[in-house]
Amino acid sequence: MKKSAILNMGVVLIATTALSGCLGSDSNGGGATAASGGGGGSSGGGTVTFANYQSEFDRVSMTIPTSDMPTTLKGNYVGAMQAQVGDASGNIAGSLVADVNLAIDWTEGATPNPFSGGASNFRGTTDGGTTVEAISGSLSVDPNLPSAIIRNSNTLNTVAGQVTVDAGSMTVPLAGDLTLNGQTAEANVLLGGGFFGSGGTAAAGTAVGGFRAAGTAPLSGIFDGSISGTYYVERQ
Repeated sequence: MKKSAILNMGVVLIATTALSGCLGSDSNGGGATAASGGGGGSSGGGTVTFANYQSEFDRVSMTIPTSDMPTTLKGNYVGAMQAQVGDASGNIAGSLVADVNLAIDWTEGATPNPFSGGASNFRGTTDGGTTVEAISGSLSVDPNLPSAIIRNSNTLNTVAGQVTVDAGSMTVPLAGDLTLNGQTAEANVLLGGGFFGSGGTAAAGTAVGGFRAAGTAPLSGIFDGSISGTYYVERQ
């Protein structure tokens, strides 16, 4: 693939957060053309931008980590993700921001996949650029890969006696097609991190993965492009 095509597709995929992929030859397969309104999907709003993402991520991730993680968790968790997209040579091709909306229905020991929803309203820029372009498509929770919420209980010895701390973490694989300027890529992104706030009211962590041209056979462990960034969500 020409470098310009890799850069364009890299911008498309930076908004996802990921795992798995190869960016092959130019492809027009399957996706809608990028429009000014952004891609459709499970989340909306678009209030988080490149300018304010970091302050919002810091606000959530600097909250006190959850110490009273419940055994049942239900609700809609809404936030955003931001990532850098790398080309096949390891160079940064651009950056991306997207909305994240996850519905959680989890009971400890009883729910194999507690998540639905995903990421949408992708917007991207080329590296060093100021023009923000909308990217069509969305990423949804991948039912073929394991999703999990884990509750960890630890007993600590303090001056006031023993205290039990119940922390929580989550892993959410996302997959889908993203299209920019007539090029479509299959992207996989893995959201992973810990819960924050009382009762697990928020979560934040890393968003990492990769991408490949739509319709090409995946080569295990070989990626033509990478996605690397962070995400946060809060219960509504």
